[in-house]
Parts: sequence; C-alpha cells; structure tokens
Amino acid sequence: TMNVRLTSHNMDLYLRWRPPENLSNQIFYSTKLQDFSRFSCVNTSALFCELSEPGLKLTLLEFGQYNASVRALSGNEMSDWVYSQPLTMDKDTVIGPPMVALVPQGACLEVSVKDPEFRVSSMTNVFGLPQYNINYWPRRRAHQASHMQVRQNRVVLSGLEPWTEYCVQVQIHVDPARNQNSAEASKPVCESTADMPSPPWITAVVTFVALALTVAVVVITVIYHKQIFHFLCPKHSLPQVCMFYSTKCMLCSTKCTGLTLIYDYD
Repeated sequence: TMNVRLTSHNMDLYLRWRPPENLSNQIFYSTKLQDFSRFSCVNTSALFCELSEPGLKLTLLEFGQYNASVRALSGNEMSDWVYSQPLTMDKDTVIGPPMVALVPQGACLEVSVKDPEFRVSSMTNVFGLPQYNINYWPRRRAHQASHMQVRQNRVVLSGLEPWTEYCVQVQIHVDPARNQNSAEASKPVCESTADMPSPPWITAVVTFVALALTVAVVVITVIYHKQIFHFLCPKHSLPQVCMFYSTKCMLCSTKCTGLTLIYDYD
C-alpha cells in the first residue's frame, strides 16, 4: 500500500505517501484535494504535496475538514486513486515552537515570546490567546529548573542569581478541547544576568547628598562673596604681582591702575 496520509504543522496541509511496491520504473504522482475538481500536484516525483502552497490557490479554512488522494503513473501503468484519512485543520495540526528572546535587566531576565507563523490564519484567530509554559534553569543545572505559566508574551524572571547564565525554554499550550496534540517546545535560549541593581533608597540618598552639597556651595558663595572677591583681588598689590599674575590684574584692572609707585633712593 502507499500509506497515504494528511499531516498539518502550524496550520499547513501536506499529503504524504510511500511509493507502491508493484511498480519498478520511474514513478510520477498526481494528487487531488476533496471538493476541488482540478489536480493539485501533477506528475511530481516527490513523495509529498503541500496543499497549502499559495501558488496552488486552494482556499483552505482554518476550521475546515479535508481529505485528499494520490495516484501513481509509471510508463503505461496507472494506479487507482488512494485516499487519505480526514483531517480537521485546527484540531489535528501540530503547533510548532515559539521564538524566544532574552534581554538581561540587572539580575533579572526579560523573556519575549513570539508565536509561530501559521500557513493558514494566525495563532490568535484560531486558538485565541495561548498559554506559555516557561521553564528556566541555571546553565548546566537543569535539575534546578523553575516553571511558570503565563498568558503574556513578555515576562520578567526575577529572583535570579547575579552574574549567572540561565537557559529558558517555552512551550505553547492551548485548550485540549480545541487541539490535543502536544505543541513543540522551543530550543533552550541562554543569557547571563548582570549585577544586582542598587536599592532605590541608596539612589535617593546619593541624590540628596549631591543636591545638599550644591546648595551649600551656592549659599556660601552668596554670603561670603565680598570676602572671596577681596581674597582673589586684593587692594594693595605689588607691581611684581601684576606682572606675574596678569590674569588677576585684568580682573582687577581698576585697582592696579590706581596704585602710586614710591621709590626709595636711599
């Protein structure tokens, strides 16, 4: 027998078969989908036909039930049509693994989950909001795995060890009344945490101290601005001071120009 069967993965639709045992020459196959009068795949040597291929322009429904058939042609010999079992798209499809991305946030990890792309429709249109089963563990310590179940596609894992590499694996779960097949889990994705963030009170204290010091400097400058000015620009400066500290002389030019030089000829 050709063992003809329909399969579905992420809401695609494939007809698969085995070659007949009583034909020894090169074999070509043609397939048909129920309720469609024209052939889908014609004179193909492959042992499958993707009935959800957009180029075939077969309008498949996400809740539709289908069966298909295939026949073999070898030289002048042709087999009878062999039919598959019926397949209901939403109930019989196998849900593939989601895409998982990790972003470290201090000693925490942010997990972003993206649903697999469906050939027909989308995850939310067919099954609504799925549940995500998340497993995570320190690398090489799978026996310490933790588990959580969420419906958000973005979640933060807290309570992790700082400077430690963690691995995360996610599996989608839908209502068993809609689909009883076990969904495929994602491949483990690993990322390292960073240091523990400073407690908020420490940040607040540092900010307060810096602000207080700034205010104190401003207040002291306002109160003692005259003393500071006289210290930087004294009234009685020697000529040599003006020569070596030209900058201060420029700032205090009026004071320097008003000096009277007295020479002692003794």
